[in-house]
Amino acid sequence: MNPGESDRREAITGGTAEIPSRVPRDELLDVLADANRRRVLARLSAASDEVVTLDALCERLYEHAAREPETDPERDRRRLAIRLHHTILPRLDEAGLLEYDPRRGRIRYADRPTVESLLDEIEALTDELTDEPEK
Repeated sequence: MNPGESDRREAITGGTAEIPSRVPRDELLDVLADANRRRVLARLSAASDEVVTLDALCERLYEHAAREPETDPERDRRRLAIRLHHTILPRLDEAGLLEYDPRRGRIRYADRPTVESLLDEIEALTDELTDEPEK
């Protein structure tokens, strides 16, 4: 753990840490290039709570996921939780779009109208330019 990271992680539930107000353009575009990260940001922006647990986010994403009828729901949820914990949330945290405390399984998302507007535009363009609507 980096110096000061413990303090920042503790602040997730206390609300005293600041999520950076600006993200470098290339970093933002790189992060938003991944459909899974866009889904996470969309679900967090729709959440009424500022702090969300990993379990609650996983459940929200799983409810909206397209699944094959013969899949194992419990196994799918575990895979999703693992992907969120190890890959998706750390990347979004690194980009400064949210704060993720992996030990407590808590995520804090600050409303970002510009990012949310970009998500809407990407979804509209994806629907318009491809034959697969974004899920």
